[in-house]
Amino acid sequence: MVSADPVRTHRVPAGVIHEHQTAARPTPHGFDRVAPVYSALEKLVYGDAMQKAREAFLDRVNGHGDLSVLTLGEGPGGFLTRLCGSVRASRFFIIEPSSKMRALQWRKLQSNPFGDGSHEFHYFGSLEEFLDWARHRTPVTIDVVVTHFFFDMFDEDGIRGIIRSVNPLTVEAGRWWWADFQIVPGGRWWRRMRASVLLRVMYFFFGMVSGLRCRRLANAQPLFTECGWTRTTVKSYSFGFISAGEWTRSGSPGSQPH
Repeated sequence: MVSADPVRTHRVPAGVIHEHQTAARPTPHGFDRVAPVYSALEKLVYGDAMQKAREAFLDRVNGHGDLSVLTLGEGPGGFLTRLCGSVRASRFFIIEPSSKMRALQWRKLQSNPFGDGSHEFHYFGSLEEFLDWARHRTPVTIDVVVTHFFFDMFDEDGIRGIIRSVNPLTVEAGRWWWADFQIVPGGRWWRRMRASVLLRVMYFFFGMVSGLRCRRLANAQPLFTECGWTRTTVKSYSFGFISAGEWTRSGSPGSQPH
């Protein structure tokens, strides 16, 4: 059943923001405590590597218009502003439970020099809320799904469930942009040691500060294949610890790896 709660609307230079249901009612969230320092910590530990991974495939849609993009795990909003500056008159469905992360994103959208006022930004407090909303709209289809540094918060069953729940909304030639941490098997021992130490520190820190329960990095890549996606491109950063991949629906044009 769709909630009758009013949708709050905000105007920013890039377009119009719509807050749907619980996204319009700020509630405490673990990442609220991390939000004010998230960008500084990211820059301190990884430099520009995480942002480069987020922006790895922007050229695929540069200049395109009338796209529908679903993003989970946007963070402070640096990727969102770059994306809305690369495409025209598009719709962005953003899953963000943290009110302070949303505030950071809106601040960037407010000062976004690329915005022409033609975009729509729809905010939801959870993926389930978005899916429920989408089921009552005709039609809601997604051209690009974005999960940047998001699946590291879930185990294999959680990741599999997210991919399968989003699949019915994606178009036949849809793209999925994924970026996350990884421990590459083989290679130099010090790179594996560095990756292992950083993962332990991150899971401990976010567990203490945000209440994150996950303590182990799941390998999402075979789950994409299992759920009908084919990797077309992969790029690595930070000595191979950070990876970015583009996936397409299996059998769609351009789905052969290179």
